[in-house]
Amino acid sequence: MADYLTREWLPSLAANDRTRETTRVSYALHVRAYIVPALGKMRLDQVTGGDLAAFYGRLRTEGGQGGRALSASTVARVHATVSRAFRDAVEAGHLAVNPARTVPTLQRPRQAKPGGSALRYWTADELRAFLERAKGERLYPALHLAAFTGMRRGEVAGLRWQDVDLDGAFLTVRETRTSATDLGAGSGTRVIVGEPKSGHGRRVDLDPGTVAVLRAWRKRQAEDRLALGGAWPAHGLVFTMEDGQAPHPDTFSKVFDRLARTAPVSRITLHGLRHTHATLLLKAGEPVNVVAARLGHQDATVTLKYYAHVIPGQGVSTAQRFAGVMAL
Repeated sequence: MADYLTREWLPSLAANDRTRETTRVSYALHVRAYIVPALGKMRLDQVTGGDLAAFYGRLRTEGGQGGRALSASTVARVHATVSRAFRDAVEAGHLAVNPARTVPTLQRPRQAKPGGSALRYWTADELRAFLERAKGERLYPALHLAAFTGMRRGEVAGLRWQDVDLDGAFLTVRETRTSATDLGAGSGTRVIVGEPKSGHGRRVDLDPGTVAVLRAWRKRQAEDRLALGGAWPAHGLVFTMEDGQAPHPDTFSKVFDRLARTAPVSRITLHGLRHTHATLLLKAGEPVNVVAARLGHQDATVTLKYYAHVIPGQGVSTAQRFAGVMAL
């Protein structure tokens, strides 16, 4: 197992342009921290569904090498890595059957379903209170943009001025800046510049208030650049620190968390601004397909998985609409 995973499988993913770098980093972390220590000495063709079920059980109760039990969602992600590795082993002719598919149903890790009551978002009043509290913070324009567009953290962090048309009141999401565990250094994180999660860019229209916020920010950034002289970095990023350096993606989350703790709002994460944006739009009656395109979902079914429960009066409005048709 150890030979296959570290010498063949992971290197093959690095040569595969279709596998996102963040996904490869996640796979490598699971292999190093959990799979190899537990299963690395076993023969690849002798691992059974029962072995994997026992492995997942230990992760839930004992955890990995650090001895800390893993959450159900983390175990589910490890299972996804195991499944992909064995699936590729079958395709390579090393195995006839993928043992991850034979794990007993009740012992097979499952990802929590998206959406539902666990989805955390703010009301419009809470969002207004937070944004009022955040005014004056250097990264306020980034938080405002996230709230008013539903853009992901990595999309906001990776936005460049060349992709923003303030006169036309729209921007194009073309690049992201995300963070992942730095396996080479053994600790900490590193920044990964890549393409959007959907694999292609998308247009996001802007309201007049957001355009005004970005115009004011561009002016402030120009003043910072003038004060610094000729040492301004050439990355062209919209959101920077005073010296022109790009904030680490985690910095956006840390600033958000600090401000949220001091505002009269319920606790959510920075990603909760995306949920808030989608939820408020859907509750206001915006069509699902329009919201899906704005969020960058590949199709509206993804949006419905998360937010179907917040769309108001679907059954009532449908019943009334049909009755109205029949009355004609």
